[in-house]
Amino acid sequence: MANTFITPTAVSREFLRVLHSMVPFCSSIDRQYDNSTEFGGVKRGQTINIRKPTKYSIRTGAVANVQDQGETFSPLTVDQQIGVDVSFSSAEMTQTLDDFSKRVITPAASRMAAELESLVMTKMMTSTFNQVGAAGTIPQSALVYLQAGQKLDEFLALRDNKRCVVINPAAQANSVDALKGLFNPTGTIGGQYKNGEMGDGLGFMFKMGQLVPALTTGDRVLAASTLVDGTVATQGSTTIHVDGFTGATATVLEGEIITVAGVYAVNEAGASTGALQQFVVTADATAASNEVDLLVQPAMYTTGAKKNISAFPTDEGVVTFVGAASTAYTQNSAHHESAYTLATVDLEVPKGVDFAGREAMDGISIRVVRDFDVINDVFITRFDLLFGSVAQRPELGCRIIGN
Repeated sequence: MANTFITPTAVSREFLRVLHSMVPFCSSIDRQYDNSTEFGGVKRGQTINIRKPTKYSIRTGAVANVQDQGETFSPLTVDQQIGVDVSFSSAEMTQTLDDFSKRVITPAASRMAAELESLVMTKMMTSTFNQVGAAGTIPQSALVYLQAGQKLDEFLALRDNKRCVVINPAAQANSVDALKGLFNPTGTIGGQYKNGEMGDGLGFMFKMGQLVPALTTGDRVLAASTLVDGTVATQGSTTIHVDGFTGATATVLEGEIITVAGVYAVNEAGASTGALQQFVVTADATAASNEVDLLVQPAMYTTGAKKNISAFPTDEGVVTFVGAASTAYTQNSAHHESAYTLATVDLEVPKGVDFAGREAMDGISIRVVRDFDVINDVFITRFDLLFGSVAQRPELGCRIIGN
């Protein structure tokens, strides 16, 4: 049916509809929409707090050991604003909404979706320390996905149909071929054949993402042994001093994964899982002579409710890096919805323009503003999204490294 008056509400809602269909990673994580400034708007750089689940210690015996609620929060700064700006003539305003969507909204929303997906997934993978798979090998075996599920199980991720795998096209093609028909119900096999997609299986909902990031390792040149230089001794420490580099300016880049001999991950009961704790480097580092301070996550605890490792890194402990130097590796994702949070906020709607409005759908808020350029007889329209993201519970996520 013809729509001779395209409203801000109609445009915003259609933009959100298209955008949501193109962000497989962002649609699989926790999305929070802050409308506390519904009648105004939020400025870039504002920080909001995302509540984290409380961790308790266990009591033995009959005597109560009452613990404070002690809620903690992850600060999330809404510091990323992206937008698409388009122009069209006044004559084009009389077309149907369907035609307007095909010509203007869909291309604009597609571009914004790509940018949002890339920015958020790259940041979340850079913040994730669990990893499975073989560097340089396209994931395709059932075992690699089951191992990702094992990581989530060890950190008590719920099995509530909110576990998702997002893999790139190469991983999807190889996985569908390698796993076709493997213990799958007839409907799933049919869906794989018809759509070329993994679908539901191995404890995850599989999605294909064309913007799965590749993270690059530093130009680290290592001696025969790269070792911890000095024992870590402080609860909550996030620094490991390492030596054994060759070359005065060797680099380790944010997002790289390391393990330390003798430092094992523990489960919620504090017992070793039998696997070395993986640490993610949280900031680029350049060696001075042959040594460097590496900032890592998770923070290290050997006692109490936050205990996450069996022992601190000790002097001369062997440090192992994942992958070869100066090499880009694809970072597919296996995660529970609650591992990562994307938060969007309302941008201020300006006055005195041709039209302006904003709409929110499923945790994403979009603002549209249109004004008239009288000289060129065109309407200039901008679509804006202000957001932030945080790895709220990164232990409930796991990278699946690829080639």
